[in-house]
Amino acid sequence: MPALIACLVLGSSPALGQVFGKNKVQYEPLDWSVLETPHLRLHYYAQEESLAAAIIAGPDPEVDGISAYTLDDLCTLAEDRFGVSYGPRGMSLVIKRLGFSRQKARPHHPDKDEAAQAAFKGAR
Repeated sequence: MPALIACLVLGSSPALGQVFGKNKVQYEPLDWSVLETPHLRLHYYAQEESLAAAIIAGPDPEVDGISAYTLDDLCTLAEDRFGVSYGPRGMSLVIKRLGFSRQKARPHHPDKDEAAQAAFKGAR
């Protein structure tokens, strides 16, 4: 019996019995940027800064074929440029966090004729 106990005590090493930390979550380092105002400190990813710049610049109707971005368009844009996949709801949260709203201005045709519009309104 003492030989069996000695065998069990000496035969089991702490490395085999204790495997702490194997399922520890490993995080990649994040590339954060900080925007500080007197009332707010906003933390955002560096990729979101270029996404915000793309939203501000807006789509080119000649190249993109659209006059304003929708949530689906922004999801596609984020996946193409950054390799990050968002759904419409997730993109909506990102846009809100960046300080944008989903409201958009009424589109204007680039070849509109102001004189013709004024003549039409005056003819009524």
